[in-house]
Amino acid sequence: MTTYNQHRAANLPNAAMLLEFANLQVAAEALYQEENIIKTESINFKHLKNGNERTSKFTSTQAEEFVGKWEIVSHMANTGTGFSGTLFRVTQDNADAGIRAGAPGLSMMLERRIV
Repeated sequence: MTTYNQHRAANLPNAAMLLEFANLQVAAEALYQEENIIKTESINFKHLKNGNERTSKFTSTQAEEFVGKWEIVSHMANTGTGFSGTLFRVTQDNADAGIRAGAPGLSMMLERRIV
C-alpha cells in the first residue's frame, strides 16, 4: 500500500517541470500587452527577447528553445482590471519534466492598478 507521503512525493514537480512553469510565466508576461495574437500562432521570438521591458526576458538561446517547444492556443491581453492570460500547448515531449506533446500550459497574471 502506498503511504500518503509516498503518493505526495511522487506528485511533486521536479526541477525540470518547475523550469517549464517559470518559462511559461515569463513568456506570458512578455505577451502581456499584445492584443493581436491569434490561436495556434507561433510565438514571436522578438516578444520573448524584449520581454515586458523589465525583468521578464529570455536570452536568445532560451527564446529559441521556448519557441521550439510551445505554441499559443489562446491569449487574452491586458484587460481593464489588469488581468492577462495565455494558454500554451507543448509541441514536443519533455521526458525530464514529465510533459507530453499536446499538454496545455496556462499562465495568468494580474497587474496591480493604483487608482
